[in-house]
This record gives sequence, C-alpha cells and structure tokens, in this order.
Amino acid sequence: MAAILETVRVVRAGPPLKNDLIVLIADGEEAGLLGSEAFANLHPWIADLGLIMNFDNRGNHGPSLLFETSPGNASLVRSVAHSGARPIGSSLAYGLFKLLPNDTDFTSFRPFAIPGLNFAFGEGLDAYHTRLDTADNLSAASLQHHGSYALTLTHHFGQMDLAKLPRNDNDAIFFNWFGGSLVFYSQRWVLPVEALATLLLLAGIALALRRKDVQFSRVLLALLPVTGLLLLAAGAMALLWTAISWLLAGRHLDTDTPANALLLTGLALCGVLAGALFFHWIRRIFAAYELFAATLGFLCCCSWVVAVKFPAGSYLLFWPVFFGSIGLFVSGLRKAPSPAALIVASLPGTASALLLFAPVVYLVYLFFTLNVISVAVAGLFVGLALVLSLPYMNLLVPRSRPGLVLGILLTVAIAVLVRGATLSGHSSEHPAHDTVFYSLNADDSTAAWISYDPSLDRWSSQFFPAGARERRAAPQYVGGATFPVFSAPAPVQEIAAPVATIKSDEKDGDLHRLHLSVKSPRSAAAIYLRFPKEIRAVSAEIEGRSKPIGESPNPLRINLFGMADKEVDLKITLKAPAGLSFWLMDQSVGMPASGSTRPGDLMPWYGSDVTMVVRQYKL
Repeated sequence: MAAILETVRVVRAGPPLKNDLIVLIADGEEAGLLGSEAFANLHPWIADLGLIMNFDNRGNHGPSLLFETSPGNASLVRSVAHSGARPIGSSLAYGLFKLLPNDTDFTSFRPFAIPGLNFAFGEGLDAYHTRLDTADNLSAASLQHHGSYALTLTHHFGQMDLAKLPRNDNDAIFFNWFGGSLVFYSQRWVLPVEALATLLLLAGIALALRRKDVQFSRVLLALLPVTGLLLLAAGAMALLWTAISWLLAGRHLDTDTPANALLLTGLALCGVLAGALFFHWIRRIFAAYELFAATLGFLCCCSWVVAVKFPAGSYLLFWPVFFGSIGLFVSGLRKAPSPAALIVASLPGTASALLLFAPVVYLVYLFFTLNVISVAVAGLFVGLALVLSLPYMNLLVPRSRPGLVLGILLTVAIAVLVRGATLSGHSSEHPAHDTVFYSLNADDSTAAWISYDPSLDRWSSQFFPAGARERRAAPQYVGGATFPVFSAPAPVQEIAAPVATIKSDEKDGDLHRLHLSVKSPRSAAAIYLRFPKEIRAVSAEIEGRSKPIGESPNPLRINLFGMADKEVDLKITLKAPAGLSFWLMDQSVGMPASGSTRPGDLMPWYGSDVTMVVRQYKL
C-alpha cells in the first residue's frame, strides 16, 4: 500500500497521464478476495479497464518478481520489457504459482480477460500474516522495488494507447538472463527453434561419427549412465533430506530460514558429490565425447516433451541444448578430436544451464520451502547441470588423485549441513506456529480447547491433560468436521450464540428451498454456515445477490465477515435426501484467559487464539 500511495503522490506531482489511473486498495483478500471480487463484479468501472497491476507479498523481503500475467501476454510482455522497469520474472513462475493453493486479488479479474501484471516478493515466509509482519521487519529495498515497478509502469502505460494490448494475443516465453535483462519471444517460436536445435545436434553427432570420435551404438548406450547420474543426484538429495528431516523432527521450520538455505546448499553439494563419484566410475567405460553427445540427445528429447506439454518452461532446456549442440557441431569441424576443444565447445551450454537453473531452484525453494518434493526437484536440476558439465569432470576430478577433490567436497558438504542443522529450530526471530482456540457448543452448554496441530508443543500442551493427547474427531466443536483434532474440556463461558431464523423451507421431494436469516448477537468478526457432505447445493442468494455454485465435491460452506450484529438474508436451494440440517458458528478474536503466556519463540497460526460458538439446526 505504501508503494502504491507514493506512486500516486509522484504521478500527481508530474504532468498528467493520458489514461485515468484507478487505485484499488482492496480488503478481505485472505477471507476470500472479498474486496477485489466486489469491485470486479459490481463496479461499473470494470468495463473501462485497459490494464491491471497488482502488488502483493508473501513475506517481508526479497526481490519483487513478475510471477503472473494475463493470458495472451506477448504484446504485454514486450511492452513491459521496453518500459525501462527491468522486471525480474519468468513465464515458468506462473506455472509454479498455479501449483500452490494460493490466490491473490489479481485472481478476481481473470474472468474479464483484462491485460494484467502481478508482482510479489516472497522471502521471509515466516512473517506472512503473523506477528512478525510489521513495518519494522519490512525490507525497505523490497518496498522500493515494488515502488520502482509501480511508478515506471504507471508512467509507461499511462501514456500509451491501451487498445494496442490485444486480449487474444499469443503467450510469450520470457525470463531473465545476465541481471535484469528480460529475454522474450512468442510461444509460436517454441517448436520451430526446437527443430533447429535438434538439427544442429544431429549434424554435430553426424560430424563426430564421420570423424570416428564416437560410435552411434556407444552414444545410445551412454544414455544409461547419463540418465542414471541425473536420477542419482535427485535421489541422493531426497533420501538424505528424508534422514535429516527425521533427525530434525520438531526443530525444522517450514519456511525460508538461513538454516534451511544452508541445508539446501549442503544437500546440493551432496548431490554433486554423488554425481562426481558416479562419473569417476563411468569414465572408465565411456569417453567424454560419447557422454556429451548422449547428454545432449537425452536433454533434447526432454526439451521436446516440455515444449509440447509445458511451453512456458521450455526455455529451461532449449537454450542449454541449443548452445551445447552448436558447441558439438563446431568441435566436430576440427580435423582431430581434442579434449580441450570439447571443453571450450561445451562451455556455452553449461554456462546457460547454470544461469537458467539457479533461479528455478530458488523459485522452487521460495514457493515450496524445504520438503522432499522440492529437494527432489532441486536435485533434478543439480543432476541436469552435472550431466552438462561432464566434459569438465576430468579437470575437476583428476584420474590420478580423485580422493583429494572428493574428500574436500565431502568435508565442505558435511560442514554446511552441520551448520544448517545447528541453526535449525525456532527462536524469537523465527518462531514456530501453533493453534489453540476455545469452542462453546450452545446446544449442550459444553466447551472445549481445540488444536488443529499434528502435535502439541510445550505451551499448547498445558490445555490438554494426559488423557486428552490423542487426536480424535470432535464435530460438535468444529462445525461438524470429522478430521482429528486435540480436544479437552474447557470452562463454560456465558457467551451469546449465533441465531438462524428460518423464514421458510419449501420442499419438493428431496429439494429444499430454504429462506433464512443469520446474525451474531455478540457482533462476532465472522459467521460460518456448514452443511453436511450428503447435502448438495443447487443455488444460493445472499442479500439479494446470486452466488455461483460450482461442481465442487466439498460440502457447502458460507462465510460471512464483518457483519457486526446485522441480520443477513440467505436463500439457498439444496438437495437433501436424508433431511436438512446445518451447523452455524460465529468466531471472534481472542479467547478466555487460561494458563501461561505463549513464549516468544512460538506464535499463533491461522485459526488460533479465537473464540467460537457452535450450534446445529435440524429441520
């Protein structure tokens, strides 16, 4: 918000823009994109929008990344690249983002096919919506990065004819290379350039065969160790992480802490060590030319698969294959094979791989933190970099004294892993999360302490005596949900329960047209309705506005926020073969005082430290 407001101040102090600038500061994103969806679906200005820029964060520091654009973005990306903003981003990042269970306010505008850009910084994940999310903990550099994008792009797009940004354009492939330079080209070029790289590779292999540097059967056979090295690096890292995470049980934080960065670095060094050991064995069987040709052939096949199935990420393999194939072709023009010539020829492919793979490993770590899947993916890229570096292995791991180099690598890897392990654990700077809340069942006047956590910590355990330390379902306190929780009896408080007034229930077979109103007499922050899974929603209308009902297999859930003590009118059509019932809950921030204060190295997580009042209606 600060970056946006400062951008507005600077723009107003300068010459006027040709286009109008609309500033939307939307609330209720985490509650369900409430503010942005209200603007997108209700405001008349939505029809006039020519471009949307959203600025977000998933932490408190790090570079601001262009991680999402609108579809058909070729002209838009070209314009951004020429704007002077020097954005950091890639067409791959959005593909990774879609794998996360996250939406942003940008999501509300997707159905309108308006050209748009979505920026966010995401380091410091443990500050995301926690007590660490303060102005003092916010990186001024990250805020400045947001602001530089906002100001530069506002001036750029504010003066151009936005009709020149077609909404049915092709998608672009884009990524950064050598600093902030944005490389971009249309997705329609993906398959033609793949064909060009393949022809170069075939020509290079043909020259090597004609010069008798390699035998075709040996190149095919060399595909086995190349594939094995790739899988070995990924597998070794994943297995080692499984062991480390078991040793660090209770101390590992699922975020981007310095300890986790060291652990990932140590794991990568172990992946390199495993690959180097494997190479030391296979070089007795295969020559460098055979391994290099097999590597390019293997990566070329993988590149074709990515180009067809996921073109947004095709650049990752295409450019190393392209430059590597050029190197193989040029080296094949020499009259006689030369190890030095092969090393020089393979340099562009190896360098391009390192430049492209490193940001991807960073993104995977940033988006998915440290777990067995992200470590395995990082291991695949370590393996890919290794197989492209095979021509250098004879220099880096000499035949005469391989133990010296491998021993140094092992020592460094162990030192980094040990340092990462010793730094692991929660502290006041990197607290661990826990959840405890108070729930009152208004039907039977009982109350309970509830925790969603998989295990209890030294603070939350005070609420759950020895006989209540097994997780089991407690639907009467969590609105009918049957997943396991920790629950223990709590003192019953005098708290007004939420109220549902049934105005009508028209029945037609198993179809119910239910008209009701709900309110929270205690002006709770949120009201929730939960229907059993056997009841399926057909339509819903809230305060006279129709809400779309999708084909979700999940039970119908209606969440109302900021209603105070207002009565909310609902009309819902449902299929209820076994009769109609629902749970009604309201939730307020804070819970009855009990026990000791939470220590500084622990902090509440989503759904914690609240008071919930629950009741069930059966019609």
